[in-house]
Amino acid sequence: MSSAITGRRERGRGGANGGCLLAARPEAIVDPLTAGLALASLVLLLRFRVNSVWLVLGGGVSGLLARMLSP
Repeated sequence: MSSAITGRRERGRGGANGGCLLAARPEAIVDPLTAGLALASLVLLLRFRVNSVWLVLGGGVSGLLARMLSP
């Protein structure tokens, strides 16, 4: 139900995204950078309830930086 109808705020805003992150297949974690990004995303999502758009953008930027800095 909408919060406008019930007058209550939704508390589980990051629940669906957190569940997707926790349900990631082990084969998706292929290197330390990916493991660090997954852990940082989980912490940011659950602790600070960051919008998932920022997590995607941060992951993209960190991937680009990692590719540019790798030999």
